[in-house]
Amino acid sequence: MRPRRIDQPAVGRLRLCPLPLALALALCASTIAATPRALAASSSGYTVTAPAVAHVQRAGHGNYKIQAQESRFWLTQDYRRQARFIPRLVTTTTNWSWDSGEKYSVVVTVAELRGPTPRQVAKFSDPGTTGQVLAGDVYYLTMKPPCCGDTGYYYFRSLDTGEFLFRATGNGDVGTTAFLYVHPPGTHAEADRWVAFEGDSGPNPDPGVLGYIRYGDLSGVLSEVQVRVKSDAVPWPRAVGDWDEVEAAKQCSFLQWLEGGKVHSSFGRKRPDAGACDLKGEFEPEPIDAHAGKLLPNGINGIEVEYSIAGDVYATIPIVNDHLDVEHAQSASRVVVMDVPAETDLPTP
Repeated sequence: MRPRRIDQPAVGRLRLCPLPLALALALCASTIAATPRALAASSSGYTVTAPAVAHVQRAGHGNYKIQAQESRFWLTQDYRRQARFIPRLVTTTTNWSWDSGEKYSVVVTVAELRGPTPRQVAKFSDPGTTGQVLAGDVYYLTMKPPCCGDTGYYYFRSLDTGEFLFRATGNGDVGTTAFLYVHPPGTHAEADRWVAFEGDSGPNPDPGVLGYIRYGDLSGVLSEVQVRVKSDAVPWPRAVGDWDEVEAAKQCSFLQWLEGGKVHSSFGRKRPDAGACDLKGEFEPEPIDAHAGKLLPNGINGIEVEYSIAGDVYATIPIVNDHLDVEHAQSASRVVVMDVPAETDLPTP
């Protein structure tokens, strides 16, 4: 199953009516079959509206300007938490305008379909041109896709709470990120973990800093490390387009999980070839055992994070006590990987 995109044509009305066997979403005349507990309180279903409108003005000299709102809907299915599943309707409204330049923003609301009317549980707005619910119905991603040599920016939130979790740079469907869904031994709960790389792109970037690797769960950042080029490192030996090493880190970084030196979870993607930037494969979830998930004998401990740029491995960092263990990391000779205080309150974009 590929990521569930919500970039379908605009729609202004969604009708949800319970049927006994199927769970499906269709625009303008949607039919779902949800758990009786979830929809019993509303025998006629739910009707939700959202804006889909455009205002166009003539600006003279044959020019025009436009302000528009386009709304889309998505219904979560949350396969991994069926015992306590309550359908949630995610409404994405893209605001954009064009007047000598394009401007975009994305507004998202998340509502529980329980009780006589939908109950809003989250509302947020992030910069970007598109938004989507990632497969698994755990994360919401808003992004400014890479274009014309510019870095792509990716903003991730929890669908449960709407809280901002982390941001990443890169390319492809989800930027420089990797996700892990496992069962810690002796438990019946899924453990959601993520790792992301953000290139150093602040207003006054340090020329020696390639960026930051952050590791966390659905509560936010648990630990963070900085990747820095050594002052005596030889010039970067790679040539990827016209990019230097700092720019290549923003555009061509890649993360994956290892267990015992082997790839543990690729989600359909593979590290690019040496000297290349194009990802192999698209982001798609791996199958998960409906009852046990992926059991790890040592829990999260024993998993490593591999970080590479343009196919060259820069660092392999083990996860110990649910943190990036820099002390036992292996890194390329040209870089140093160091602990930095975790940005537990990453600013909302």
